[in-house]
Amino acid sequence: MKTTNRIVCTVCSRRKNEDPALMPAYLRYQGPHIQIAKAIADKEGFDFVILSGKYGLISGDKKIPYYDYLLIEDAVANLVGIVSKQLYELGVTELELYAEPREGNWIPYYEVIERATDVTGTKLTLSLTPSRH
Repeated sequence: MKTTNRIVCTVCSRRKNEDPALMPAYLRYQGPHIQIAKAIADKEGFDFVILSGKYGLISGDKKIPYYDYLLIEDAVANLVGIVSKQLYELGVTELELYAEPREGNWIPYYEVIERATDVTGTKLTLSLTPSRH
């Protein structure tokens, strides 16, 4: 991932391609919001990243193995530290998050992004993932 001022981001998904080979994150994660956010990033010409409960912010192109991990409230503070550091290192000044409604398993991911962008002074724009219709 190159250093950029603005990135488009979404959250990993529970549904994953279980192939044991390494594959780009945007193909590993099978939630429809992944492809929608990637298409927005491609259209806007910005880097596309995925917030993983395991890895923090990862490039959609980063090859990752299959894993099964759900971010829980107890792990939020640690991940905030990781994501804050990543935002600083990448020089991100704006993060455009495309996500599903703030409920259920999405809540800890929202908390990480909101707290990390607050710590780093990164401008955060939250948008519900648009429908594919």
